[in-house]
Amino acid sequence: MGSIKDLPLAREKGKHLWLSELCDKKGSYHVEIDDAVGWGKIIHQFMTVPQANAFLYWCGAHETNSNQTMIRIDSPTSYTVPKRLYALGHFSKLVRPGWIRIDE
Repeated sequence: MGSIKDLPLAREKGKHLWLSELCDKKGSYHVEIDDAVGWGKIIHQFMTVPQANAFLYWCGAHETNSNQTMIRIDSPTSYTVPKRLYALGHFSKLVRPGWIRIDE
């Protein structure tokens, strides 16, 4: 992933900024808390630096063993949920439609 930069022209023109189709294709599937904390930082940066209006993870569930997917399908009856899912979920619960961010 490249750097996260401010996009003042988008705000100046009244454009909404969505981050879509982001995933981590490096290495094998990670389920640990350090991965979740890293994703929490990434989501926070996208919401505060360029002030994105939406953050979408690339793939919800798949049978791959890479970080490309959020939930890994292990068999027709079992799956693995990484802690990164909960990091994304917390933003979904705590940042609601219509809410606005205020400066400190």
